[in-house]
Amino acid sequence: MVTDYRMPYTERPPHRRAAPQTPKTMIPHFKKPALAAPALTALAALSAPVMAQGTPPTMSSTVIRVNPQQERGAISPGIYGSNHRYANNGIGMWDPINKRSLPAFDANHRRAGLKFIRYPGGTVGNTFEWKKSIGPVEARPTIQPFSGGGTPTGLFGAPNVATFGLDEGMRWAKNNGVEIIYMYGLAFGTPQDAADLIEYLNMPVGKNPTGGIDWAAVRAANGHPAPYNIRHFELANEADGPSQRYWWPHIDSDETRAKKQLSFNPQRDSYAPEFLLGGMARFEKQLLGTRDARGGTDFRDAQAISNGQPNQIKAFRYSPIEPNSDEVFVGDEKWTRVPNIKTARGKVYQVDGMTGTVLFGNGVNGDLPPQGAAISANYRSRRHGFVDVYKAMKAVDPNIKIYAGYESHNIIDTMGDKHEYDGMVIHPYTNQWNVPKAATVEEWHHNLMLSGVRLGREVEEYQEHIDKTVAPARKGQVRVIATEFGALSQDLVSPKGTTDGSWRFLNIGLYTAQQLMWYMRAHTPHADRHATTVGVFGGAPDFEYTPTAQVYEMFTRHFGDRLIGVQTQNVPIRATENMLIVGAGSRGSIKKANAPDLPAHATPVSLPKLDVEASRDAAGNVYVVVLNQDASDAVAANLEIAGLSGNGQAEIRTLTGPTLTAFNTKENPNAVQIAAATRPFSAGAFRHTFPAYSLTSIKFPAGAVRVAR
Repeated sequence: MVTDYRMPYTERPPHRRAAPQTPKTMIPHFKKPALAAPALTALAALSAPVMAQGTPPTMSSTVIRVNPQQERGAISPGIYGSNHRYANNGIGMWDPINKRSLPAFDANHRRAGLKFIRYPGGTVGNTFEWKKSIGPVEARPTIQPFSGGGTPTGLFGAPNVATFGLDEGMRWAKNNGVEIIYMYGLAFGTPQDAADLIEYLNMPVGKNPTGGIDWAAVRAANGHPAPYNIRHFELANEADGPSQRYWWPHIDSDETRAKKQLSFNPQRDSYAPEFLLGGMARFEKQLLGTRDARGGTDFRDAQAISNGQPNQIKAFRYSPIEPNSDEVFVGDEKWTRVPNIKTARGKVYQVDGMTGTVLFGNGVNGDLPPQGAAISANYRSRRHGFVDVYKAMKAVDPNIKIYAGYESHNIIDTMGDKHEYDGMVIHPYTNQWNVPKAATVEEWHHNLMLSGVRLGREVEEYQEHIDKTVAPARKGQVRVIATEFGALSQDLVSPKGTTDGSWRFLNIGLYTAQQLMWYMRAHTPHADRHATTVGVFGGAPDFEYTPTAQVYEMFTRHFGDRLIGVQTQNVPIRATENMLIVGAGSRGSIKKANAPDLPAHATPVSLPKLDVEASRDAAGNVYVVVLNQDASDAVAANLEIAGLSGNGQAEIRTLTGPTLTAFNTKENPNAVQIAAATRPFSAGAFRHTFPAYSLTSIKFPAGAVRVAR
């Protein structure tokens, strides 16, 4: 059978349980024309024998056919990105004393060739307040990253000063040739604040479209007169997730009240309308935080406890608050709001509704809240959703792209053709909860790669849904992007015979390669690997160069920027015991066909031992990148390159290692590395053996491949 990565998509009905298959050929399910990725190629360790050139293919031979004249579109450089977090000195890459990035980090980042970073991060960015991150570092207030499910626990410990603040992040990107996708959090965000941000980032000095503070002039005073010209924005991180909903479940609407009355399950149901449209949020007995003299806030539970001192200042979590909506409780006792605490007596407090500040007395003018008493409040605050913030940002700079950070088919249906948006953000992590901890490394690896096939299909399915619901004129313009992706197995599974820290393993790098190839085929504008440190690279101070970093090096340095035609024939498959995809995306799973809890609708899935892409660069060089996804078997294949003539040298790069779980350390930095070699070729087929669990790139020079112009 033949796999044609250029085949047009045809609608497929839902699959039911399928009879066991004994396929001889693995055919990946690609519903849209495949896009190529910058080559994830690595020179084979070359321990595998090299077959003779020109061996004609037989019916049982694996064949890779490449047609350099078939254009399949450009590969977006945005898929070579990473999720980078501002907190804790940029997670260790920023030297706050010398105010510069660490040389080891910069060197490895340049070597890997990453093109984008997502700033200021994901969950930590939801409560990032950019105005607190600019100006002299010594004068900046603290910022507290926290999740939004229930009470804040505080991420990365106590609130800290953003030493790797907005200007530091933007300058670092400019100095290193990296573009930014900026994640603007809606936990505290407002239309005016978001418009101010666009003015600060993108307006030239002398242009102040929102009136009020001239934010371009502020940027210039902070040392950067020229605009940063940031073009890509995301509103909210994982706003569909139970831990990151912040105020949306508190919107006082008929719909949210009905959900609560129906024992609404936030793990299953959606707050898409509240996220999109906002509204009046009502909070009951919410613990108050603290606010310091510079405006830094801390909303961890312990901060709600009175210290018994005079003139205590507390803070509502969300501000501004609606006038006369507040009821403050010290313990279980309701105190009284007064307009001026300096002239008041008794159990009273004063409120600044705009800043959300609560002031208590000094013991004479206003009683002292007793030491140890928890201070909470009922109040209302009008919150603005995606639609309002989107409009405010576009009013300042209509050329930017803004994506909704809410992964759900509900959001697509709610937006439809009624509200403008430039795309939806997904975070397609694997979900391998069904993998036994006693699984062998090989079983774990094959399940990981099967999960990747499922997640690759998810990108296409979301895009198809969007294309069916947006206004016809915008079809193809509203895109799915992935601002985080990765293998949750690094945290959830410890395969037998391995230790923690699997994010640094070779097979996690190969999984990253598989996902990048799917993003190429889907024409995805952005894909950011989680995370830059302790993800693509190791942590401070060494930032070890992981197999995942080498995968990016393969694609950005040893692969072209335009996909070309490619077909495969007789690719062997890994027997997967009739595995089926159940559910969608990161909420889905892989199950056996005979599983007792298998639902009626499931999609058969099999794992090809090889995944293949081909590309061409501006100079006319032709590249073939081959990912051997199998944990144990090498695969020999005949490469047939249309137009290959004459004699020449093919450059081969292979990324592999001694084991699936091999990784690099400071002591052994080359345990996994890209091996390079050359081999002569002549007109006709070129045969190569691709080692098990490897990524290989083969480059045929431009002069050896005839391409009609």
